[in-house]
Amino acid sequence: MSGSIYIQSKIRKLQHNFHSYWKKYTGSPIEIIDSANYEDIHEYEYHNSNGIMIYDGKSIYICAPYIDNINSTETIGYIKHKDKLCKTKLIKQKDIVEFNISIYKMDSRASGLEKHCINIKDVADDINVGMNNLSIQFCQLSRIINNLQICDKTFNTISKSIVCKYLVSTQLPEIPCYEIKIDRNINDHIINGSLIKHDTKIVGMTIMRSRNGDVIGIPLSFVKYLIQLYNLDTDINKLNSVLIDYEMKTINNNPDENMMYIKDNYSLKGNKTIPKNIYLSKINNEKINKDGHIYSEKYGCNMKINTYYLLHNDIQNISGDVVYNTEKSTKAKINIMPYNYKKYMSVLISENEKCVIVQGLVFIELHEDMMDISGLKSKDMYNIEGRKHFMLIDILDDKVNDSIKNMYVEEDLRSPTFAAKLHKINNQKINNFNDIENIKLDEEFKIQLVDIINDDKKIVLKY
Repeated sequence: MSGSIYIQSKIRKLQHNFHSYWKKYTGSPIEIIDSANYEDIHEYEYHNSNGIMIYDGKSIYICAPYIDNINSTETIGYIKHKDKLCKTKLIKQKDIVEFNISIYKMDSRASGLEKHCINIKDVADDINVGMNNLSIQFCQLSRIINNLQICDKTFNTISKSIVCKYLVSTQLPEIPCYEIKIDRNINDHIINGSLIKHDTKIVGMTIMRSRNGDVIGIPLSFVKYLIQLYNLDTDINKLNSVLIDYEMKTINNNPDENMMYIKDNYSLKGNKTIPKNIYLSKINNEKINKDGHIYSEKYGCNMKINTYYLLHNDIQNISGDVVYNTEKSTKAKINIMPYNYKKYMSVLISENEKCVIVQGLVFIELHEDMMDISGLKSKDMYNIEGRKHFMLIDILDDKVNDSIKNMYVEEDLRSPTFAAKLHKINNQKINNFNDIENIKLDEEFKIQLVDIINDDKKIVLKY
C-alpha cells in the first residue's frame, strides 16, 4: 500500500517492581542510583504499529507514533517491494513529543523504494478535508502458507471533526487533530500509524485513542512541516513556542474588542518575550478571538497562541499588537520571538529512572504522574534556571541515621498531607543532579526540606 510501512519495535521497559533498585543503596551519605545500569530489573516486549513513508526528492523518511516506539532498542520496518517482503532496519532521527511523532530513516540499499512513498510536494498545508468518503487504511504482517506477507486493510469512518488536543503531555501546546469516530466493533483493530484517507488522497496518520475510544489522527501537513524544518537543520527536538498565563477581557465594554491580558510570563525575561501585564489584540495581524485563539491562514484553522508559534517555527519574526494602557489606548506593535520553552519546564513529562538517596531518604525528580499529590503551584511549573523539583518518595528505615530518623518521625514525613521537596544539602541549593554531584560534605550533615503543600514550611534534618 502506497505510503504505509509495518513497524515492529523492541521496547526496553522497567519491571513493575523497579523500585527495588533503591535497595542497591550502599549507605553513602549521598548516592545517585540510575536504574538503567541494572539489566535485571528490565524486561523487553514488542510493539507493532504502522508508519508513513515520505519522500522529499532526496531522502525517504518514516514517521511513526512516538508513544508506540518510546525506549525502543531496535526498530524494524516491513514493506512489500517488487512482490517480495522487504525487511529493513529503521534508524531513529528525532522524537517530536508535541506531535507524538518519531522520525526515522531506512537502513536499506534497495532501489525504487521511493515509489511507495508520499511525495512531500503533494501534501497541502490546509488541514480541512471533507467529512465524506473518509477511511482508515493500514497494513499487517501475516503468515500465509508459512510465508510472512504484508496484508492491507481498510475501514470506513462514521464522522470526523478537527479538535485541539494535548497528545503526550498537558505541559505541551495543544495540537489540532482529526477526531474520528468509527464502528466500535472494528475500533480495536485499528493500528496506530495507519493512513487517514479522503477519497484516494492521504491526509493524515492515526497516532492514539481518545478517552472515549475515538481515533486521533495528526494532519499530514504537520508531518510535512516537521520534515521541512529537519531539512533546514532545525533541532526539532527543541521546537520554539511561548509560555504565558492569560485571561480574555473586553475593552471599553465592546464585546467585539477581544484582548488577551498577559497575567504571567513566568519571569522568562528578554526583549523578545511577551511582556506581562499587557493586552494583546493581534498576532501577525490576525485578531485574537473571544476564546483566545488566532486563525492560521497556512493551516486554515484557529489555535491557541503557543500552538501558533509551535506550528510557525519557519517564520523568523512574528509581530504582536499590544495595548499598554486600556484607558489611554496606548498601542504599539512588537516583535515576539518564540524560544525553546521546554528547557524552562520544572516538571518532567515522564519519570526519570534514576534517584538520589541522601542519608536513606529517597528523592526523584517531580514528573507529571505525581502532580496530583505534589501540591506544586502553577508559578513553580516553569523557571528561567530550568530548576527541577526533587520529591521525597521513600524512606529506607534501615539506612537512616538515628538522629535523622527521630526528626523525621517527629515531623511525620510519611503523612499523606506532606509533600517534601529537597531544597538544600549543607546550605547548597539543589536544582539538578549536577548540583548533587558537586556537593562538598562537611562533618556536620544538614538536609533542608520544603513542604510545598503546607505553605513551603521548611524542615531541617541534621546529624
